[in-house]
Amino acid sequence: MLDYRPVTTINKNNIIAHLIYGAEQGKAFLSVCDGKILWKDGKFFLLDQEEIFQKAKQAASRLHNRFIRESRKESFPWSK
Repeated sequence: MLDYRPVTTINKNNIIAHLIYGAEQGKAFLSVCDGKILWKDGKFFLLDQEEIFQKAKQAASRLHNRFIRESRKESFPWSK
């Protein structure tokens, strides 16, 4: 749900434009799926944000290390 207060009337002829251009100005405050509140006022209810953050850090580290290894192979083909 968005806190969106348009200055023009919303009708069937302009609703798409309001969703595309106007809604980006509104601030989301609630996300619901299948009747469950997933996110409200900047907080997730069904996810452990700290766990996700730690897993993302680990994945980023693995990706960085892989990039370094692959870059060295390209720079020094004889080291394959």
